[in-house]
Amino acid sequence: MSSCVSVTAELRDLIAHQAADLAAQRPKTTSIDVEHDDDPGFRWIPLCPSPERLFKVYAGELDEAKMVRSAFEFAQRDLRTLGPPKGYSEEQFLEYVADRLQQLEVVQKVVSASSSGVSDSQAAELIADYIDVSSMIGPTDAWRILKQWMMHFFPEQYRIEVGQEVLVKGRTISSG
Repeated sequence: MSSCVSVTAELRDLIAHQAADLAAQRPKTTSIDVEHDDDPGFRWIPLCPSPERLFKVYAGELDEAKMVRSAFEFAQRDLRTLGPPKGYSEEQFLEYVADRLQQLEVVQKVVSASSSGVSDSQAAELIADYIDVSSMIGPTDAWRILKQWMMHFFPEQYRIEVGQEVLVKGRTISSG
């Protein structure tokens, strides 16, 4: 017992203070920008199949008791990767996520391809290299999810052509 130290309130407070200092010094790696900078080969693709529920998960209004467990876990994973600051309104959150999505290389490739229309099979091939093998999701499902995200976060820009399932970047007709 000669190597034991008595715990006092002062020692507890000192340790808590040092732990807080260490936590403050730890670099944050929750946003796409930071993770991408740390790893030039970083490739992320959203996996939450319900982008319309992402804000409610972020805000704490939905948990795994109110969602399919895997969808909730994917939503949490996507939120950790996107790293939205706490306290955003829904409008701020949607704007933040849309901005992050536009920065993704995979989204930029899809945007380029969708100008002339991209079929589901073409898009699945296009994004296949961006899918993390550990996610246990195939290119077809990953494309279905990414397509939903793009239509949700960019509702004015994308549409599905009826009967074809081809994502097409819309054009704005100027007035005047």
